[in-house]
Amino acid sequence: MCTIVAKKYKDKWGLYKIRDRNYDPDYKLHVQEQNGLEILYLEDQINKWSECLNSEGLMMVSATLDNHFDSENNNIKDPKIQKKKDERNEIIKNQINKIMNNKNIEKAKDLIIKEKFTGTTFLSDTKKLYVIEIYMNNEAKRKVLEKEAQKRGIQIDDFTHVEQELISLEKLKDQDYDVGVKEIKKDDLVVRTNHGIILDDAGYQPPDKGYESSEERRKITIKALKKEMHPIDVMYTLRSLKGINPKKQNNPIRVKERKPNGKYKYYSTSIVGLFGTTMLFIPLQSTLDDTEEKKIRLKRERKVDFVILPNKPLFENFKKYIQKRK
Repeated sequence: MCTIVAKKYKDKWGLYKIRDRNYDPDYKLHVQEQNGLEILYLEDQINKWSECLNSEGLMMVSATLDNHFDSENNNIKDPKIQKKKDERNEIIKNQINKIMNNKNIEKAKDLIIKEKFTGTTFLSDTKKLYVIEIYMNNEAKRKVLEKEAQKRGIQIDDFTHVEQELISLEKLKDQDYDVGVKEIKKDDLVVRTNHGIILDDAGYQPPDKGYESSEERRKITIKALKKEMHPIDVMYTLRSLKGINPKKQNNPIRVKERKPNGKYKYYSTSIVGLFGTTMLFIPLQSTLDDTEEKKIRLKRERKVDFVILPNKPLFENFKKYIQKRK
């Protein structure tokens, strides 16, 4: 349940993401060297998802369109289903690695399509920007689930959302996925959340409970980022986008709060910015193993950089100590 942004600064694309989870992620930073590339990963140790860029300036951020599958990440009681979910997470991890192991944006784009990397993905090398939406065809998915439910003597609704997604992923063929690709040539700002724009039946749709939040978060973010700004200013503008809509879940920055059943609603855990070979990071509600970050700083010949930004701009952190001149 994330908000992703592509925004130009001095004719170069930067990519940004407000990452929402229903747990506090524990991130591990690592650099992988292969085929003459350095690939920088910020990896969630719980579900193995990574934000990433490489030393050629190839960058990628994604937002889910499989919203129910994503939301049940920590609520699975059946160990067999959890095992399958973990296996799926490993497949996604390997897909990300394959995509980022490219110097050429066109090859990376083709690989996203070939791998059926579902969701909305922004892919850029700072010069070009592709928006790629991939989603299971709803009719094909329904037929697969009907067949499997009939085989088990149950109804489709008897499957949990995670079971539905796992069965569909296992049974669907390549032709059963809808793919939409658009190169952005005129605009200098693109924002996506958790409903399809190219594929207008993907992700949350009216009257889904999450559609209003998805649409409102997108509108608020577009309005806030209209003017040109430095990548660090983009990060802190995103950081400020809370309390704008009276409904807390309709804001790009969502606060940590519990549901009546005691489980957490989705809340904003981190903000990531990718600009060329530099990754910017605001932790919010997350932790980071900084062992690799220290190595990056010590190894001067590194081709990629990682910068941790404070939760508030430096002036806000220290303004009580600064006296205004008369």
